[in-house]
Amino acid sequence: MNTSFCCLITATKPSSLLDAAIDSCKKDSWLYDIYIDSAFNGPHKSREALLNKTYSDSKIQYIRYLDYDDTLLPHQYEMERIFSQFPDTDIIYTNAIMKMPSGISHIINYTGDPATDILAIHPWSWVAKKEALERIKTIYGYVWNYDVTYREGGYLWLKFIEAGLNIKYVPISAYQYNKTFNYLFF
Repeated sequence: MNTSFCCLITATKPSSLLDAAIDSCKKDSWLYDIYIDSAFNGPHKSREALLNKTYSDSKIQYIRYLDYDDTLLPHQYEMERIFSQFPDTDIIYTNAIMKMPSGISHIINYTGDPATDILAIHPWSWVAKKEALERIKTIYGYVWNYDVTYREGGYLWLKFIEAGLNIKYVPISAYQYNKTFNYLFF
């Protein structure tokens, strides 16, 4: 087990879905930490709180996020390989699988151009060097802006690009977004 890879999981309460998310981390040998947002402060505050906690752990070098109702797909070996092959890479982003309540799945593919993909990037679409996230926090005072609620991943992705982080795309599916609800539009 490579103890330098940590997955940060946010949830609003313990549940069997959270247990399944944790199991998916364990299957791919990821360390993990959980933040239970029982006060419903929002995902940005949860993610920032988890990130702040990880800064003090010197063993952790790489960070990714996972929502409590989703599944991490095996990819740690590939991340290790890419980060070691391209040591100046700060962030790697990957495709994901969206699993619908009906059981039908489709792949969320990105183009490989970070500027083009900006509006489609999700908080769970990437793995980052902890030092890169520390740089973002130094520049902006935070990683997750509490005031931005729309396209939460895209806003942060813009900050990654503005800060000049070295971003690499790997066309593997490393995450399964389990859509557990349907939107109704009137």
